Amino acid sequence: MLGSNPNYSNVQIKELLVPCGPWSNDLNDTERNLAEAMQANLLRLLPAFKAGLLHDKSIPEELANKLAEGAMREVRELPEAAQKYSKWVFATAVRNDLPWTSRTTPWQEPPGYDIYDYVVRPLPQESETS
Repeated sequence: MLGSNPNYSNVQIKELLVPCGPWSNDLNDTERNLAEAMQANLLRLLPAFKAGLLHDKSIPEELANKLAEGAMREVRELPEAAQKYSKWVFATAVRNDLPWTSRTTPWQEPPGYDIYDYVVRPLPQESETS
């Protein structure tokens, strides 16, 4: 995508797997700091899911509390089943010195590209499932 833009060169796509907590003894200082930051961010994020469940009123408050407490405990204690990684994909490029030019051809999805490989597929509407 970015590689077809005439304003950029040296386009690189990088993938980074970040541990969801500092559970490994094999982490260097940078990896450990990143893992601790990821764990802290998860602990800040989980209450938002609980708030969403409570706002939706689709499940009882007691169940929402149990789910939230269990998720928080799992992130804090990191049992073997929770020792996971979060995958981050990002692009870098170098902007050239030429005046800005528009793309000469519109972007086309590459063969085999499926947006739902990158985002969560939406749930079908109730009328579609009935």
